[in-house]
Amino acid sequence: MPLTHDKRNLLLLDFPADGTWPMKRRLEQDTGKSFEVRWIEGRIKVSRLRRVMNYFLFPLKPFLQRKRLGVLISWQQFYGIVFAWLCKLFRVKKTVTLIIMTFIYRPKAGVMGKIYEWWVRKAVCSRYVDKVVVYSDTEIDFYHERLGIARDKLQFIPLSIAEIPAEDALPSPLSGERFIFSAGKSNRDYEFLITALSGTPYRLVIASDTCRRPGCDNIVVRHDLWDEDMLHYMRHSHCVVIPLKDLNISSGQLVLLQAMQLGKPVIVTRSRAIACYVRDGWNVLTIDNTPEQLLAALDTLYHDEDTYHRLAQNAIDTYRQRHSETAMGAALASVVSSLCR
Repeated sequence: MPLTHDKRNLLLLDFPADGTWPMKRRLEQDTGKSFEVRWIEGRIKVSRLRRVMNYFLFPLKPFLQRKRLGVLISWQQFYGIVFAWLCKLFRVKKTVTLIIMTFIYRPKAGVMGKIYEWWVRKAVCSRYVDKVVVYSDTEIDFYHERLGIARDKLQFIPLSIAEIPAEDALPSPLSGERFIFSAGKSNRDYEFLITALSGTPYRLVIASDTCRRPGCDNIVVRHDLWDEDMLHYMRHSHCVVIPLKDLNISSGQLVLLQAMQLGKPVIVTRSRAIACYVRDGWNVLTIDNTPEQLLAALDTLYHDEDTYHRLAQNAIDTYRQRHSETAMGAALASVVSSLCR
């Protein structure tokens, strides 16, 4: 393992952060190391072309500076994958302790899909990558079997998110209505959700720019709800539904934790990838993607006040205890310390 004393340590992000970031403060406190934050905007509002360009251009400077780096934590997985690929391509000496975070691999079809899998496999299985952080414990076996990543290179850390205000000063966007809210586009089964609720008495709002707009009066699909606008709808919703497609792929956790923070009861597809975040009947209701199970869960949340409030409070407690940014900083610091002994 390369020595990291007297070298700069970097956090590469695709969102803005500074020295006040609780995750960074806890990481530095627990490791005794200083970390420089470098970021470039790469969230959902940035065009796909721009994001892909950033994946390859943003890691170039750290690669050229690698001899002066100690620990490199790539919060956006592709910054770390590209960094490792450059190291492998040019067969450079390993001088950096590289941790790739938020790792999610989604198989792609056709010849390009095979090339993509070969590229990811070669990068993450190389000696230049020390740890690959996943957000579901079940993904360790999945990625070991699918990509050949050594089990001891894969590390599960529960996702964390920043605290968000529980209230805002704006009135409800659907005044007087107890509506259902769903958001996100990664691995979502909106076709199931729309089919199940079309023509029912329930009012549904979906925030996703990849979901088609249905031709029914009780369902609205918004392609323009981001950040605070999306959270505004979530705050004023009655509950949140997260319908997932592939039951092995890590997805849905961000919306899940946002809803938990806000005390919104969640109905989520029963999946292996999200099982370590939830307890059915305690902090969420889990279902298989059938109309019967979805409607039964909604009936509970609309007519059983005791269950509704119990789920809401337990969700808030779950976030505070396991998914704050400080909690993730401590978990990540443990990984860094184990690699830099």
